[in-house]
Amino acid sequence: LSATVNVTVQSKSLVSIAVTGGASGVAVNGTVDLVATATYSDSSTEVVTNSAVWSSSNTSVISVSNTLPNVGRITGLAAGSSTIPAVIGSIS
Repeated sequence: LSATVNVTVQSKSLVSIAVTGGASGVAVNGTVDLVATATYSDSSTEVVTNSAVWSSSNTSVISVSNTLPNVGRITGLAAGSSTIPAVIGSIS
């Protein structure tokens, strides 16, 4: 006795990454954990915080961790502003 099933594997591609968690800002010497959520071509989403590469456009104002277990954690260093992208491949 046996049974079979036909399965189709569909590929999906990364379309965009949204970063949440820092809208209210961060205090000097304070920390905030950011979250990166990927959206794929099939409209599915996935939290990819630990898979993303994080950076700060102004490292004298905000630092961001790429080290587990604190990936995506920003630390306020001085007053000012910074852009914090999460990047996977060429998508941010």
